[in-house]
Amino acid sequence: MVRWNGFRGVGLIAGRVFSVASEGQQAETPPLLMRTKLAYGVGQLSDGIRASGFGLYLFFYYVQVLGLPPELGGTAIFIAVLFDAFTDPIAGYISDAWKSRWGRRHPFMYASAIPSGICFYFTFVPPAGLSETGLFWWLLGVSIL
Repeated sequence: MVRWNGFRGVGLIAGRVFSVASEGQQAETPPLLMRTKLAYGVGQLSDGIRASGFGLYLFFYYVQVLGLPPELGGTAIFIAVLFDAFTDPIAGYISDAWKSRWGRRHPFMYASAIPSGICFYFTFVPPAGLSETGLFWWLLGVSIL
């Protein structure tokens, strides 16, 4: 167990679990199994896909591929991020106060999995034939969702 000011824990460095005795000596344990490492990594998969899609491809896709003027694309994303800045603390407060037999945040994660995937799909597949203004409103709507 790792000890810091009386607290004990287990450390993970470079895929190896270690524990530190109270005297400060390190005692190694066997390396983590691949399935354990994968289980930790899968938890970040959805967030990584979302962050990559929005952070790297969204603006480029709407401006270069769909032909949305950069001013409108940037404005739509700015408004969505600004909206997010106000709603995230509210969502955090609600999830912190939530009590259920599955925990505070699990019900929200379960309930949002499929709708989030659908919204992510429609983010990159707007209806055909939208004008520049229509693309702006579509981008704004799906970015806020």
